[in-house]
Amino acid sequence: MSTVQYPPQPEVEFGFPQTCYCGAQPLLAVNDQGRRYYTCENVDDGECHVWKWWDIAVMEEMRATERHVLQLEEKVENLTLYSDYETDQRLARLEKNVSDIGKEHSKCRHGFEYFVGVMVVVIVLIGNGGYVKVNEDGVSVQLT
Repeated sequence: MSTVQYPPQPEVEFGFPQTCYCGAQPLLAVNDQGRRYYTCENVDDGECHVWKWWDIAVMEEMRATERHVLQLEEKVENLTLYSDYETDQRLARLEKNVSDIGKEHSKCRHGFEYFVGVMVVVIVLIGNGGYVKVNEDGVSVQLT
């Protein structure tokens, strides 16, 4: 009988073993001193099977989780910076729009003030016995 060599598998080599080299589900067992370890139910067939200390697997998983948390923190920081930049850009556009609207309002206001001024002059002239005549050439004012 020849011995079968199974290639290393990430789900067996790192952290909590998920599958044995033979394809079986790993078992959690305890040695005589009370230390836990992963093994396989097929361990007695002479082939290569999973065997790993439980505490080593826990430490590997904890380190991987810590790295993952650090990566997530970096992503959150980047998203926050991006969001802040995007918010600043939107605020700048909004301020420009408000400024443009203010300028347009100012132009309209000056036009309205000019119109009111002309109307006051016309009313004063009419009140003093003059008249305003509008013809094709423009407006003429006559005082009597």
